[in-house]
Amino acid sequence: MGNQINKIPQSVLIIDDSDSYRLLYETLLRSIGVSNIDEAQDGIVGYRKFVMGEFDLVILAYQLPRKSGLDTLREIKGTTMSAKIIVLTAENDKETVLNSIRAGADYYIQKDLPVKELKKKLVEVFNKIL
Repeated sequence: MGNQINKIPQSVLIIDDSDSYRLLYETLLRSIGVSNIDEAQDGIVGYRKFVMGEFDLVILAYQLPRKSGLDTLREIKGTTMSAKIIVLTAENDKETVLNSIRAGADYYIQKDLPVKELKKKLVEVFNKIL
């Protein structure tokens, strides 16, 4: 199954303060076939957009300005437990991963993976959680 795409989210919200990471994820998502992508630079705007829109998936940075990724994650899950959320982190330590899972993340992805590996990982995660 590896790189075969079985499930593709139709609508994704990317919440990350890095312009380059938002662009990278948007480009990867479009190449996979995601049609509706919105973005936010921080947790406050991200949560507002989540509540106002309809998203199949949220890709959320762990570290964000103004409101942390964990707080944003908890807030989104508090609104609807069915929200599917992938946490992006540059940290690869157990505590960060456990904190994300405990707060309700469906999956986490190492933020700085090589592009080819990242695309493969996204497809793998979509097939698992959607």
